[in-house]
Amino acid sequence: MHGRQTGRMRRAGHWLGTAIGLAAMAYAFRNVSVGATAALLRDLHAGIWLIPLPFAMAQLTETWAWKTGFAELRCSVPYIALLRVRLACESLVQTCPGGIVIAESIKPGLLMSQCGLTASDAVCGTASRKLLLLVAQCGYFALAALLGLPALLAVAHASTAGRILSAGVAATWLVLLLAAVMLGFVLGRGDICRRMHSTLARVPLRALRHKLLKCKPSFLESDQKIAEFCALGPRRLAKTTALYLLAWCWEAIETAMLLSLLGLRLDFGTLCLVEICASTIRQIAFLSPAGLGVQDLSYAGLLQIFGVPDALGVAAAFIVLKRGKELLWSLIGYVLLMRMRSPTRVLGKPAQPAFPARIEIQKGMGWT
Repeated sequence: MHGRQTGRMRRAGHWLGTAIGLAAMAYAFRNVSVGATAALLRDLHAGIWLIPLPFAMAQLTETWAWKTGFAELRCSVPYIALLRVRLACESLVQTCPGGIVIAESIKPGLLMSQCGLTASDAVCGTASRKLLLLVAQCGYFALAALLGLPALLAVAHASTAGRILSAGVAATWLVLLLAAVMLGFVLGRGDICRRMHSTLARVPLRALRHKLLKCKPSFLESDQKIAEFCALGPRRLAKTTALYLLAWCWEAIETAMLLSLLGLRLDFGTLCLVEICASTIRQIAFLSPAGLGVQDLSYAGLLQIFGVPDALGVAAAFIVLKRGKELLWSLIGYVLLMRMRSPTRVLGKPAQPAFPARIEIQKGMGWT
């Protein structure tokens, strides 16, 4: 009963966060001219077909990085199957309140059913991806801040908001760096799954304790593989990390392309700053799907800080394009997710089907 109430409160919090974000966005853009925004969008012409491409390149690159990481674990993973899992999970992140939590929780199950991985390899692959993605984000953040340093110094001298932005960029990079170091330290100790198993084993449910007792070797094996992966060192993992860094860079390229299509010309360093700040805010506002409302407001605020004329109007058109692109790829991801019915085989035995993962998705969204 307590678990059910906690789940309801969590879902209520997710939907409340989404509602607050949407209300704030509606209030902020209340004076934007719909006609002017529509005129900006009408002027796109053939350029509209370019909009989905940066996201596609980012997913292809990140899947390549993920496959390279699995290769370091001595796991041969089909690229197309891994790409399907990546797109399916991303669709949850883009559309569900608290979607990042749901996506991370079902990812090992999808890797097992669609890519033919064992439980320990799937857990290790998920954890190692999170670590390298965070390390690459630190590099991406530092690179963007370096490229945009002239613009950052200019706005810092021009306004209080610019000074706050400069301090926020520095503080955020330090937090990301600290988080990467701490995550690497925790994973490298090789006991995170054991601790998780011990915590779950204290839950007063006999059936759960019995199941956990049977799968304890898988938990311990996952710890061992995660520790072995962390022990590979920076040189062995440099290629994989570089690919994750390239995947992050596609976000800045997407922002540059969208604003260019809308007729806005900013130097690439400024565009990188806009994107890293907005993407950070999106991750903080995880209660709302893809930071809906909160991230959109951040784009408008950042364009104003950097002195863009009619920043709200440009931001409104930009958000329409960006959210439309996300909706398109989310629909593709959901189609892939719903088609994940035929499990692959692991060591001659059928893997668990992906259907239980869909049940977890429904629970997370409050459908059951």
